[in-house]
Amino acid sequence: MSPDKVKTIRGHKIEQFYWAGRDVVYIDNRLTDWKYDEITPETIALASAKGRKMKKIETPVLEKIRKVHEDSQRISEFLEWLQTEEITLAEWTGSDCDECGDENLMPISMNREHLLAKYFCIDLVKAEKERQAILDDIRAKKASAEKQA
Repeated sequence: MSPDKVKTIRGHKIEQFYWAGRDVVYIDNRLTDWKYDEITPETIALASAKGRKMKKIETPVLEKIRKVHEDSQRISEFLEWLQTEEITLAEWTGSDCDECGDENLMPISMNREHLLAKYFCIDLVKAEKERQAILDDIRAKKASAEKQA
């Protein structure tokens, strides 16, 4: 997967990915709570001087999403094209009646995000919990910084 932005500062590789309406930033392949634009030579030096660690937040589902991002984008674009062509994905549904044996072709009732998650075996509930954990960590750090100021 290709990042949307990349820069190197003091030997640290900083990558920004835009996914699901959020910016996700990695420093040396480690997820961080820093914003891409706040990472400068000065902030890296200041963080090192103050002992601020570039904490690794454990996010296995978000990491998997990052890895499949490029393929997911291609498939999503194809699904969008199908929609513009008025082509509907459908599945065969059987009847509960053994005597009738009727089967019907029914449009799938899954939205694009859930369809992609199912294909890539991604648990969207866990992904949201990981995103929330990152946001909670950012809020806690912000509150701590405001208390110290």
